[in-house]
This record gives sequence, C-alpha cells and structure tokens, in this order.
Amino acid sequence: MAESHELQQSTSSIGFAHGSSGFTVNPLSVRTPRVSLVSNATTSTYVPLSNSVASVRLPVPDDQHSQNGLVINEDDLDSVIDIRTGMAPPKPPVVRAEDVWREIVKSSNGRDKALKLIQYSFKLCTLFHNNVTASPLLRRGRAQPKWETDIVVGVDQTISGLSLARKCLILFNWLTPLSQITHPQPVEAFSALHNKFGKRPNAQQQPPLLHKFLHAPPPVLLDLLNGAADDVATFSKLGIINKRVGSRAAKIADWCWFVATLVKLVELQVERGILSSMIRDVESRLYRESMAGPGKPSEGAKIDDGELQKLRKQDYWLQIARGKLLLDLVFVSYEVFNLKRAQTTVKAVTGLLSAVLSSYKLYDQHTHALIKSGHS
Repeated sequence: MAESHELQQSTSSIGFAHGSSGFTVNPLSVRTPRVSLVSNATTSTYVPLSNSVASVRLPVPDDQHSQNGLVINEDDLDSVIDIRTGMAPPKPPVVRAEDVWREIVKSSNGRDKALKLIQYSFKLCTLFHNNVTASPLLRRGRAQPKWETDIVVGVDQTISGLSLARKCLILFNWLTPLSQITHPQPVEAFSALHNKFGKRPNAQQQPPLLHKFLHAPPPVLLDLLNGAADDVATFSKLGIINKRVGSRAAKIADWCWFVATLVKLVELQVERGILSSMIRDVESRLYRESMAGPGKPSEGAKIDDGELQKLRKQDYWLQIARGKLLLDLVFVSYEVFNLKRAQTTVKAVTGLLSAVLSSYKLYDQHTHALIKSGHS
C-alpha cells in the first residue's frame, strides 16, 4: 500500500529529479535547500491548505520576514526577536524521558501501552527460550531443571495477568462512542447560522434515541459494539459472566476489531492521498520560485518552505499509523480465521511491534505537550 510521491518531470533541462520525491533547484538562485526558517511544529492531523499558513502573504522588509510575531534577520538566522517585546523568546525547555513516561502512565491508555510492551516482551522472551530449549543440539537429551520450569511457568502466569490487567484498564471504552451518538457535535456551518440568527434547538426538536442510533456513522456504531463485546469478555474472565457467553462476546469483539481496522486503513489511505496532493502543490510553488532567477526568496516561499516541512511530518505519522494498523490486521486475522501456522511467533512479533509504534506516537505527543506547557 506504499504510495509514491514522485513529481512530474519538467521540460526544462533543470527540473525535477526523475524517480524521486524531491526536486532540483535553479543553481543560479540564492535559495538553497535548508532547514525551514519558519517554525515547523509537528501535528498529528493535516490542515487544509486553504486554511493554513501557506496561503498567507505578508509584506515585510527584504532583509527580514515575520512569522507569529517574530522577526528573523537574514544576516543572522540565529537571532530571533519578538517584535512585541523586543526580546528573544526563551528556548524550548528540555524534557526528560522520565517526565514523559510519568505523563504517559497517568492515563489508562498510556498504562495500557506500557503493560502491552512488557507483556509482549515477556512473550517473545519465552518464545525464544522454548525454541532454544527444544533444540536437540542444545538439550542433548537432558531434562529441564525444575527451577527453569518454575521460571517459565511464572512468566506465563505474568503474561496472562498483564493481559487481564490491560483488559480491565480499557473497560467502559464504549462510553465514548455512545456519547458521540447521543450528543452528536453540530456541523460548524449550521452552528454558525444558528449563532447568527439566534436560533437554538430546544429539547422538543431533538430526535429520539432510536433515530440517533439509526443515523449514526457506521464506524462509531462499530466502536460501540466492539467496546461492549470486549467488556463482556473481560467480565467473563473475571468470573462475573458465564464463560460461554464471554467466548461468544470475544469472537464478536475480534470481528469488530478486524472490520474497524480495515475501515481505518481505507480512511488513512484517502487522507494520505489528500496530503500527497497538498505536498505536490507546495513543492510546485517552491519549484517555480527557485526557477524565477537569482534573488532573495519571497516571503511566500519562506512560508511554503515551513508548510512543506509540516506536511511531510504529517505524512510521516500517517505512515506510522498505517504500519500499526497493518500489524493489528495480521494479529487479529489469526484470531478471526483461527489460523494455526506460526501462530505463537506471528502474534508475539506483531503484538510487540504494534506496541512499540503506538508507544512511540504516544511518547511524541506527550513530549510536545510538555514542551508547550513549559515543563522542564
């Protein structure tokens, strides 16, 4: 499903590089590839180009450009002056890894990811141990010592306990899609019209609950069913509900997970297509600017440079999300279709890699949140 972001070749002798997502700038232009002069803060969702900073064109002196209240001199790129206070803004604080993990484990989602890393690390270690001890070359007919057997049994019990603890951490996740169904967010355009003309929907105009469920988006209904089935399966493992009912609920939850993963992959592919089009548009503008001849780059080119960095960062995180979804799809396929070949190995590897990718994304989000809050 990998996409190619190759750009169209130019009829000029100096144009886009063939088979590459980059482009070759005019050697006569003083504008050379460099780190963006504009802040390239990352974001996990794309912003329409028409509403982004790339469409802004501000008049500034030739030797300076302004962005978010800052003036950056071309002669000294390191000197950044706040035009409101006349002082340089403080440097971003240094965030320690332990502070980030402290923020991660504050939420149930973060604790779930941390326990998942431990669980599948243990599972991969036991898998490696079992494969090594099963080798006739290493075992040579010797019986496994009792202390070694006790350790393996203890690790297996730990893995089962971590799995149950993770399921308990995500209990009642179905409340989020339920609130989205019962209290849907109004569309911004209609909300603005209501505010303009002073109209407010009253309780009598609200549709009945059945109408809300029938008109809810299918992915939200799927999340609701998945969360409810997961809770029933968890209650069965806790001994609250009959195990037969819990087994059926677990199968329903696996099918919901499988279908939801496919839906998210399709949505992500569409989103990447839109983002790729936006990247090509910005690169085309930068290419035309570089071919305009020698001279200092315009303010629009500088802003486009920063916008391009942000769009590429968004595309990077979309690729991370796609990799995680593909790993989840392989994992849940073994549960849904009851596949037996290399089941233990594949589930252990895909589970650990999925945990690493999701934890990586969560770590980055909390790191940027701490930087924005000024935590040191």
